[in-house]
Amino acid sequence: MQHNTEKVAAVYWLHLKDHTDVFTQGYVGVTTRLIDVRFKEHCSKFSSSYNPYNPLHLAFAQYGLDAIVRTRLCVCAVDKAYEIEKVLRPFEYMGWNTAEGGKMSKAAYNSIRFKSYLN
Repeated sequence: MQHNTEKVAAVYWLHLKDHTDVFTQGYVGVTTRLIDVRFKEHCSKFSSSYNPYNPLHLAFAQYGLDAIVRTRLCVCAVDKAYEIEKVLRPFEYMGWNTAEGGKMSKAAYNSIRFKSYLN
């Protein structure tokens, strides 16, 4: 029996309940972990090192963490997830994002490489 070892990721959307446009509202991200775990990391960074120039931090401060809805948009191969993020966030400072989508952080890349090494 052959196992599929391709790494998967979730494309997620942090937004308010009344937001309807994933292209212009809220925050779009990619994670290879549970979305709730990634959201807690966003919250921890907000609590420990608030950045008044970060739109996501501003949203957390203005609306409160309990008002933020976490929506999974899809689960797919990691490279496909970053392609989707690039479509949804092609430019800097769209919605609550500061960076354009489609760029894997060095930490995420190293984490995936390490997990691949262990398998």
